[in-house]
Amino acid sequence: MSSKERATKLFGAMVIALKEGERLGWVSELYVDKTEKRVQGMAYRSSTFKTDQEIYVGFGDILKFSRDFVIVTGRGEGQAVPGEAASNGLRALKGCQITTRAGKHVSTLADLIIDREDGKIVQLLVPENRMLRIDMADVHFGPDLVMVPAGYEPATDPSEIEPEDFAARFLRTGAISNTVREGYAGIRNVVRNHINTETVKKTWETGTQTARNTILRTSQAIQQGIDQIMKRRQPEKNAEKPTAAAPVSPVDATEPYPDSDQPDPIVEMAPESVADGQTPVKPKGE
Repeated sequence: MSSKERATKLFGAMVIALKEGERLGWVSELYVDKTEKRVQGMAYRSSTFKTDQEIYVGFGDILKFSRDFVIVTGRGEGQAVPGEAASNGLRALKGCQITTRAGKHVSTLADLIIDREDGKIVQLLVPENRMLRIDMADVHFGPDLVMVPAGYEPATDPSEIEPEDFAARFLRTGAISNTVREGYAGIRNVVRNHINTETVKKTWETGTQTARNTILRTSQAIQQGIDQIMKRRQPEKNAEKPTAAAPVSPVDATEPYPDSDQPDPIVEMAPESVADGQTPVKPKGE
């Protein structure tokens, strides 16, 4: 499975704190390090409405992310969006003009394709789901423009990663329950196929079970992600543990020394320890 993903598909992904084991909210913005050409961090809101404050999490505290969920270290790593990152949001980058250093217009930035493993930007997307054919080493992100070499001749290829329509993006944000999402998707399909209203009603009713299956699949995917994280962390924990000292057997003074020329020790018994009527044994040498 490819690790490449359209950056905008992360909008609306559920954010989960591994330490607390709870849902924190949904991804509302992605921030880009223009110099390093990689994801710098992301922000989430606890609700899908823009009334609550955005919480920023740096890329170093993002353990795993996909279009459905993002696993972060914990709630405590969240903070207000840093000032230097505020102007580097993906929403602000979309629509930027792509020009050559000589000032020739090339296209408009529509999206970024990133690698989910390391957060690096691997390709630029332009309108009509086209991918700009260029080495990212030759791309420069300025404050207001995306610049390419002066002699660059525009060339594009069709993107392998399909975009989502507006309705699909909206229904992924958590604003509507999974039941409504699945019901809406079913109704949309039957309307496209011009099926009668009875079929629409039936599709809506069966959407509940479909929603449950979707929730189950998502839960399983999240659990698998957590298991992978914990498996990677296990060798690190083992390396931090001090090596246990080998157990030392107690020395028995009555046992002979197997590797020594010393004679067996003779234990002298005190007179009071000798039973009546027995002759005490004198130690050797007396």
